[in-house]
Amino acid sequence: MSFLIPFILFGVWDIKFHDGNNIRCWVSNFGEFGQKAGDRPGLEWPKGSGYYYLFGAGIWFGAILPDTCVSMGYNPNTGSGECVPGLCRQGTTAYQNPYVKIYIYPEIWPPPKDTFPMAPDTTLTFEDSWCCFNENDPKFHDPEDTHPIGVEFYQSVYADPGCSDAIFFRYRVKNCTTNLIPEGVIGIVADPIIPNCRAGYVFNRWFWVGGDSFYIDTLLYLYGDHPGMLGIYLLSTPEQKGPLGCMFIDTLDPTCDRERYLLMKGINFRTGDSIGFMPPAESVERFLLTTGTFALEPGEEEDFVFTLVFGEDTLELFHNVHKARLFYEQNLSVSERESGGMNRPVIATIASTSLEIGPASYYRIFDRCGREIGYGSEPKLDLSGFSPGIYFIMVDRHHRIDIMKLVIIR
Repeated sequence: MSFLIPFILFGVWDIKFHDGNNIRCWVSNFGEFGQKAGDRPGLEWPKGSGYYYLFGAGIWFGAILPDTCVSMGYNPNTGSGECVPGLCRQGTTAYQNPYVKIYIYPEIWPPPKDTFPMAPDTTLTFEDSWCCFNENDPKFHDPEDTHPIGVEFYQSVYADPGCSDAIFFRYRVKNCTTNLIPEGVIGIVADPIIPNCRAGYVFNRWFWVGGDSFYIDTLLYLYGDHPGMLGIYLLSTPEQKGPLGCMFIDTLDPTCDRERYLLMKGINFRTGDSIGFMPPAESVERFLLTTGTFALEPGEEEDFVFTLVFGEDTLELFHNVHKARLFYEQNLSVSERESGGMNRPVIATIASTSLEIGPASYYRIFDRCGREIGYGSEPKLDLSGFSPGIYFIMVDRHHRIDIMKLVIIR
């Protein structure tokens, strides 16, 4: 279903919702998501329950040009944003172009290739959507606070009953200028609307649920008086940088691009302290989760992919995050598979006293309870001191992570 939002100056912009599984999530073609028309909450789980988890959210992109610039799909202070529908080359004509809208399968599909040659023409899930937007119109930027960066975004959103409690977002950002964009950072800013909202993290932990073992590197999750919990998990980042930081920005309240950029890098702009992942406050009203830094050459594109996942409690949530990651790897991450990224777990059963790791930046070893018991960087792992049992090895092969489940028998 779609809604057209009238703007006083520039025609109509589009909002549609996904409800192809247990989640109803509203998306737009101007950088916001999780918000209905009329500034109303727009992320509901389970759909039809009346429990909303976000008042609004959106994409942020920052760089140093040398001016410090941040372009916001959603400004939590005002509810507006600096992104506009369409491609950079379409300019302001996009605001009246009937083809500039959200394409969602099966109602409106596929996007026309003659207008959007970069758009997909096949679907990957039960309910795919695609749209494009940019931040290149200076009228939507504060004239006293820097200027557009010169990028455009191709947004794909996926929902499927095969992964019933997760929805997937892919933002492909393209440098549309003739200059290098250095020190790029990209992330999500959001206003939760969970009563008595609190937050937690998971860092580098193994979990064992029934006969299923899985690893979570970095997860932000929110909970409160709603019957469920919301997790935000980054699936793919530019240059596989991984998460850079998470800041709870309601207490800091940035008012200019320089302050926003420092927060995106995990730095408290008031004190200059580099925090990275900020300890959650007693009450969470707003957060910013980011990755970077990376550079974009002229015409270059990079992907930023994340999933919003729900569960009734922490154990179910963490397991659903694992299932969402598997669904992504099996169904959505074709480009990531070709270029590296997180490999599917490998199972090895050995009876010898060594294991060939191969070239690697480092590896870490965990027991079946998720406790780290060793690390190293040698190409061959000495197992002579290991008792028979189940272990897990995480190998960093220069920004590509391999995970191995190891069964030692004697």
